[in-house]
Amino acid sequence: MPEYRKTDVTKIITLQDVLMLIHGSHNYRDRCMFALLYIVPVRPAELLDLKKNDFDLFRNPKTKEAESIEFTLVTKKLKKAKFYPKRSFLITSDHVPNIMFKSVWNYVKTIKDPEQKLFDMTGRNMRYLVDRYGIRILRRHLCPYAFRHQALTRYAREGKGLEDLMYLKGSADVRSISPYLHGKKQEIKIK
Repeated sequence: MPEYRKTDVTKIITLQDVLMLIHGSHNYRDRCMFALLYIVPVRPAELLDLKKNDFDLFRNPKTKEAESIEFTLVTKKLKKAKFYPKRSFLITSDHVPNIMFKSVWNYVKTIKDPEQKLFDMTGRNMRYLVDRYGIRILRRHLCPYAFRHQALTRYAREGKGLEDLMYLKGSADVRSISPYLHGKKQEIKIK
């Protein structure tokens, strides 16, 4: 993980914080970026590599309403290991706030070229953008990795197993999961 001097990566980003960032965003692209950063524990480089054809948008056949979004990430760090080279995610309108779901849906839908990247920016531009929004809206410095840390911590607290956390993180080493287990509730049975 890159070093971020002004940002405490372990500082929790709440759902309320993300909703404020989405409401304060200038365009669909930025709203989509914040929604995906919060929902999926994605590396910034993976997010920047996403293309329109990585996404499938599904509507309910009866009501024609937006129902789910499925997309696949390629974990470049593990291509050689061939352990988790691709990770698939499903976002449903039932499991995330409607504004987050609609932010991703509307932005992906607006892109015409299937080979076009969703976020046409560099990693440096993304860090700058996230930090500027954090300062302007939340009055604190933010970095994209803080969202990743928060998402993995949230999933660990929800009780996801080690294999699930490794899959979500895109990691082949169980030791890399330990920083996210600090908040996991443990049940100890004494006989």
